[in-house]
Amino acid sequence: MGSTNVKFKGADHIVDRLMWDKKLNKEEFTVGYEDRFLGILEIPFLEFAKKTDIPTHRIKYFKKDGEIVWDRVKKINLL
Repeated sequence: MGSTNVKFKGADHIVDRLMWDKKLNKEEFTVGYEDRFLGILEIPFLEFAKKTDIPTHRIKYFKKDGEIVWDRVKKINLL
């Protein structure tokens, strides 16, 4: 019997994919990340890509046009 489990891809993989996959429109994506003091904040991906001080382990989810397409806690990966 073969394993059907596919390893859940981390936020760093999703960031790389959004940066380099020409088929994905970066303007459609939002990043939800945890700020240590303010809780969960959302930022457009293009703005996130310019900020170098947000580590990928703080990313909780990615949205495309307002719909969650990747979620760390729920293990959703539609990308």
